[in-house]
Amino acid sequence: MVTVDDQGTMMHNAHSTIAHGETIMMSARRPTRSHPIAAIAVLILILCGCQQSVPPGPPTARVSSGGGVIAWTRDPAFVLFRAEIVGGEAFAAMSQVPLCTLYGDNRIVWTDITDTRDANVLEDRLSDAVISTFIAYLTVNERIYTFEEKLTDRATSGNTMPIVERVTIAVNDTVHRANGLSGWESGWFERVLSACRNLSAAPVLIAPAAGWLSAREVAFTVEAPLIFWDAERTGIALAQYTNTPGWVSGAGAVELWTRIRAIGTSALYQEGDRTYQVALQVPGVTYDAPPPPAASS
Repeated sequence: MVTVDDQGTMMHNAHSTIAHGETIMMSARRPTRSHPIAAIAVLILILCGCQQSVPPGPPTARVSSGGGVIAWTRDPAFVLFRAEIVGGEAFAAMSQVPLCTLYGDNRIVWTDITDTRDANVLEDRLSDAVISTFIAYLTVNERIYTFEEKLTDRATSGNTMPIVERVTIAVNDTVHRANGLSGWESGWFERVLSACRNLSAAPVLIAPAAGWLSAREVAFTVEAPLIFWDAERTGIALAQYTNTPGWVSGAGAVELWTRIRAIGTSALYQEGDRTYQVALQVPGVTYDAPPPPAASS
């Protein structure tokens, strides 16, 4: 339970949890200052005092509940919420799946474990009520808006960025980010990530059969796993994708996705007498993937 004292200070107890759209409980008497999340606060009061659930709203940009309003962009590519670990080498990051993402069309995509290898990638579609309650939980219980993003755009060397935990929330025309340098307490990120992963009641395993392939030629090293790539068998010649990403589909794309998920992005792919590293970007799943070509959408 969360209560708010006369000075607007939020206090928590051990029962502040969320799973599958559980209602956030709180009492509030006298807010003392305005804030960009005022509309969310109104919605929280409605959620807590009036009803256990809210039926899905119409396919518009706003969802209302008894006068409380929370809005987000209803675009399938729009990131409504994301918990992720960012940084590291840019090419490798192209194939990575953020730990948990809510999209504007109410779709949720997440990995069942944090390790990028051996993680299953799952998806589901949530109701407006579940998403609204989750936003309330983040706002009140976890005080997400009290943390500000610190230092993320400074490369440490070459094309490598510092590795940090990061969260993004984008509602009511405001995009807010915070990261592991923001000052949250130990266990905060893990708690928020767990709440996101537990929103789904009917997860479905994602097994992409298409995506944008990029390859780069690299020197052979015994320190990386080696895969002998058969261009004729798979229908994908890696040498064709070293300058510009290209759309690939079918059994070869499935094999690339499976190997990247199982072995990781450091693996080497030997094709003929050349060695490559590969990245596969899947729209709506991996980082910053372009939409599929018009003929494939």
